Amino acid sequence: MPSKYNGKELRVLICTGLEIGIDEYENFIRKLYRDGLSGQEVSEFIERETGEFISPRSVQRIVKKHGETRSVSESFQNAMDRGRVVWQPEEDVARRTEARHQINRGLRMRILERDGFKCVLCGAGELLQVDHIVARRNGGSDEEENLRTLCIDCNIGKRIVEKESVKSGGFKSGVVA
Repeated sequence: MPSKYNGKELRVLICTGLEIGIDEYENFIRKLYRDGLSGQEVSEFIERETGEFISPRSVQRIVKKHGETRSVSESFQNAMDRGRVVWQPEEDVARRTEARHQINRGLRMRILERDGFKCVLCGAGELLQVDHIVARRNGGSDEEENLRTLCIDCNIGKRIVEKESVKSGGFKSGVVA
């Protein structure tokens, strides 16, 4: 949203709204930035307090002019500290990866052979995956009766249908007709 004022006029309006002198303008913006606000947050603060819009990019220009920019890692840490970003520690990622159980290769090959190396839904013969009819998270097992061959498109499509159905209160068994 570009301002209808030139830079000097806008600065005067912002300083008037914040009740600071024109010579304090850049120091005020730098202080907000040093206090941990992002360029976007400084922009939103000024608009909320004065009704005038200064772009986040303009805030960044002022901060950069005075050599006070943050590195990417500092910005990320600041965002986490302020609750703008949620980060899952590596232990959580490792635990989830560990919990993800793979079907053993021999069983996978038996299912592919049984299904003729074709997707049981569309008949495609490329990018095949062995799928649980009833997902493990829903109590399904690795028994051959609960496994089938799907191409990647059908498997992804099945997941989308499952999510939409669960959201709307439909089936939760993981079975797709």
